Amino acid sequence: MQNFLDSLFIQIAFAQNTEKACNLLKKIEKAIIDPVILLLFAVALVVFFMGIIKFINNVDNVVAREEGKRGMISGVVGMVIMVSVYAILNIISATVGGSTIKGC
Repeated sequence: MQNFLDSLFIQIAFAQNTEKACNLLKKIEKAIIDPVILLLFAVALVVFFMGIIKFINNVDNVVAREEGKRGMISGVVGMVIMVSVYAILNIISATVGGSTIKGC
């Protein structure tokens, strides 16, 4: 893994033209960043729905309803965080690299 990162940084640092660097950043974004954000958003969504199910199924159990509420709140917080991360990454890429990384 370290060799991969070293070669990645070397390629970026010594890219003879910006097209190679842009292509590399596009590949990183498509292969790593976007799927990770999507996966974490999906996990937060599952936690949210599990909280709803636990809340609805435990009408008589106050403790389980509280756990369901915490699950729903955790899911919503996780989704907000992932949307914020995606927005911040787009703002940074628009500021630094043009309109977006895709537009390099």
